[in-house]
Amino acid sequence: MVLFPEGGFLCKRRETSQKYAKKNNLPILENVTLPRVGAMQTIFDTLGPASSRDMQDQQLNSRPNMTVAKPEISWILDITIAYPQGKPLDLPTIVTGSRSPCETVLFYRLFPSSVVPREPEQLSKWLYDRWVEKEALLEHFYKYGTFLGTKGSDRGGSK
Repeated sequence: MVLFPEGGFLCKRRETSQKYAKKNNLPILENVTLPRVGAMQTIFDTLGPASSRDMQDQQLNSRPNMTVAKPEISWILDITIAYPQGKPLDLPTIVTGSRSPCETVLFYRLFPSSVVPREPEQLSKWLYDRWVEKEALLEHFYKYGTFLGTKGSDRGGSK
């Protein structure tokens, strides 16, 4: 399953995200926009490890001894994308193919789903904290050409 919590293109969402951040005393971000938490909450409520759904499943099962195997999420792959000169692709560029080929660098981290909070407020904080980290990663990348904490030769987590 793929989730893009920012909910759209940076150039279209940045101003709205920054207004929301100011209004709600959240960090003002330049290279990313605050994630929208609702979709992630729904995914965890539906697929997120069995232990978090046991109580709900027991209430839904009409037969106490009957269990239904459901898919569950074991890992969260967090990917931060760095674009040349800090200019992400936009829809017209994607549709027309008007941008010449360029190197796009990915930095990724893997989190066991068990470390991700399930309560809405805690999940929001966890996601916002990851996005603040993404902001710092991208600031460093755009200044030095590497992701923070990586060797210059490998440029990041993966290409």
